[in-house]
Amino acid sequence: MLPVCDGITVARRIRRLSDVPIIMITAKTHNGLDWFALLSIEAVSKIAVNATGSGEAVECSLDKNDGSMLWEVTVKSYRSQTAVKINIQTSEVIEIELD
Repeated sequence: MLPVCDGITVARRIRRLSDVPIIMITAKTHNGLDWFALLSIEAVSKIAVNATGSGEAVECSLDKNDGSMLWEVTVKSYRSQTAVKINIQTSEVIEIELD
């Protein structure tokens, strides 16, 4: 157990500074999530690029929306940037937003 904040917050802070791989080991469930079934960054990046049709995933972050945990992936292509939200356990694309 971390004394000041939870592991997701720590992972978000690390992700802002670096693309270093993060491995989380926990014995505690958080909001009933199966942490071992979560999609990897590589998997969600591929799903997001396929959902937009082209481009490169340039940023991935975990987000909570209406009680569900989501990956939010930013995909950049030649002329546009798209935010893709993906359910972390089902791999379902929830939303695609063109910026």
